[in-house]
Amino acid sequence: WLKAGDSVTVEIEGIGALTNPVVAEQP
Repeated sequence: WLKAGDSVTVEIEGIGALTNPVVAEQP
């Protein structure tokens, strides 16, 4: 569903939103 080069925005409850780059090792 995600490929290397994409960015994933993960919303963490109580913390906020984090934008992390998707690497090739990502499952």
